[in-house]
Amino acid sequence: MTVRSFLGGLALLLTATAGQASGQRPAGALARSPATVEARGDLLAARSTTFQAGVAALWPVSPFLSVGGVVGVGVTRHPADAVNDAASGRAEFVARFTPDPATAAGWRLYGQATAGVLAVRGSTGRALVSVSMGIERTSVGPVRPAIELGLGGGLRVAVALRHAR
Repeated sequence: MTVRSFLGGLALLLTATAGQASGQRPAGALARSPATVEARGDLLAARSTTFQAGVAALWPVSPFLSVGGVVGVGVTRHPADAVNDAASGRAEFVARFTPDPATAAGWRLYGQATAGVLAVRGSTGRALVSVSMGIERTSVGPVRPAIELGLGGGLRVAVALRHAR
């Protein structure tokens, strides 16, 4: 699967979901919903290992789907150069699907897909495409902690703290 075909399919999914959801509530109800903001730490393990701290913002498109972006900065270690870590940064588009958004207490399961780019100092950038499963606590005071595990060009593990609305 190419990045172009993945993004085309994702755009089709977003368009279809937004169209179906529009008849379920007053027009513009979700458009006024605030973004969910999160602080996160990501470990990307593939040919090289990257650890980054980042921030994300996602806006609801429907009761089940939110879209937004992540930016992160950190360090990348290449196996050939285990002494020198290189600065790295990434930007990703995120689509997050929550099958049961009305869960009031406990833990809530979700899936997400991302597409973006990872830039490492001293090398060319590379495309990132991944799918992840996550679980988040519905609310612990002002935050909702979450843990994610994903695949796409390697293993991805993330921990996030989301602002509870």
